Amino acid sequence: MKVAILNVSSDLLLGKNSEKTIKILTKKFLELGVNVTKIITVENSPQSIAKELISIAENFIVVLGEESSVKNFNIKKAIASTANVSLIKDENCVKAITNYYKTANIPMLVESENEFFMPASSNAIIYEKSALIPFAINTSKSTIVFIPNNLNLVNFTFKSFIIPTVKDIYKINYKTITIKTFGIKEKDVNILIQEIIKNKYKILVETYSENQEVTILIRYNQQIDSYIIQTLVSKIYERLNKFIYADEDISIVTRAVDLLSVTKCTLAIAENCTAGRISEELSCCDGGLENLVYACVTPNKESISKHLNINIEILNKYGLASVETAYEMATALIDKTKSDVVVCTTGLNKIGDNSYQTFISVGDIDGIHVYKCSFSGDIEDVLTNISNTVFYYLIKKLKQNDLFFNQTTI
Repeated sequence: MKVAILNVSSDLLLGKNSEKTIKILTKKFLELGVNVTKIITVENSPQSIAKELISIAENFIVVLGEESSVKNFNIKKAIASTANVSLIKDENCVKAITNYYKTANIPMLVESENEFFMPASSNAIIYEKSALIPFAINTSKSTIVFIPNNLNLVNFTFKSFIIPTVKDIYKINYKTITIKTFGIKEKDVNILIQEIIKNKYKILVETYSENQEVTILIRYNQQIDSYIIQTLVSKIYERLNKFIYADEDISIVTRAVDLLSVTKCTLAIAENCTAGRISEELSCCDGGLENLVYACVTPNKESISKHLNINIEILNKYGLASVETAYEMATALIDKTKSDVVVCTTGLNKIGDNSYQTFISVGDIDGIHVYKCSFSGDIEDVLTNISNTVFYYLIKKLKQNDLFFNQTTI
């Protein structure tokens, strides 16, 4: 089985917006035991799409569309043309879209009527929480799966259609193990586990990086002795243990929330440079707010002094971004909230072109750790990385592991 991904974009300059989705698809196929052998980006015109579809030799094609019913209609026409069928009104799709808007209690958008139409002989993959509908169709030489560029739809389509189809038709018989790391570069991970990557058992070991995280994916045939797999995984832990935060494919926020729940620890947060991002991340995670007892955003010295009852003279002396301020914020937050664990972010100092420095404090009544952290990139990426770093330090605290990276312990 060979897989190709055809990424369709109205603006080729915006095609990079699909990179994350393509990475996720590639990783999901690899977990199934299938390699994506071709990735193509093409402009959104029926002629261009049809031309690429005809030229692709792979027998399983994922067409990644857009987040607009109007724009996706062109893609449907191209796929129908390739399959030598016409577009027809699908009553199941009509019912699904009608129910979606009825459940949401909002008027139906006119453009959503484009979702009523599907290539004849295709199978609609209906996700009740979306007004966009993926579908699959078999042609004389391949299976084509169309998915609008929405991560929820990608995950749903993969789980409900692609996985069972691949396992049933192509008899794929692999298992996977996922290990998640934080705070180490992908090249350094590959150096530390290079002999594991080149193992003699033909066990596939791949790495994927995103921001400060590296995912290690281990794919193996179910017939391989379990002792061999256990030994391989143990070697990875020996080399990377201090960077590993999860042994399954979950986000760093989810792992932190899980640990808060297991340990029954209460959490308090004070944010300066992250401006509420940490609290927002928690609120978007199932159960993320259950252990949160207090959260505040303190954008300036006056608000820090007011919310945390810190002497403003200390803030004037040391500034918003300093070890001292981070420590005082954590100490005051413990006194104010009596929570089991506190996390704080200070201000942000610009230390060079696209380079920034901040301080993160994590602690409890037994001690506070203050971390000096430097980040590079555009400001949005920097703030995202700071937020993720906070969750990593929180995980380490909750697991009572030593905390690594450059740190000042007070």
